[in-house]
Amino acid sequence: MAFIAQAEAPPLREDAAGALRVGDSRVLLELVIRAFQDGATPETVVQRYSTLALPDVYAVIAYYCSVSQIAILMGGLGVSSFVRRMKR
Repeated sequence: MAFIAQAEAPPLREDAAGALRVGDSRVLLELVIRAFQDGATPETVVQRYSTLALPDVYAVIAYYCSVSQIAILMGGLGVSSFVRRMKR
């Protein structure tokens, strides 16, 4: 039986003001990524922002890690800008 890999969209949503939020929470994508860049584990991020779900934080960080190098190569786009372009 062949293994078929299927990419899932990260648990992100854009609110009415255009900000990217993680999962069903009001926590900004930038806050999660900044915490990760500062050395926080996904568990620590969830402790800081209790409305986040741990699987959502892992998914967002995994997505960030997979696309961050591409974003840099595309002219230094920020994470939010890059995600918006990918959704189009």
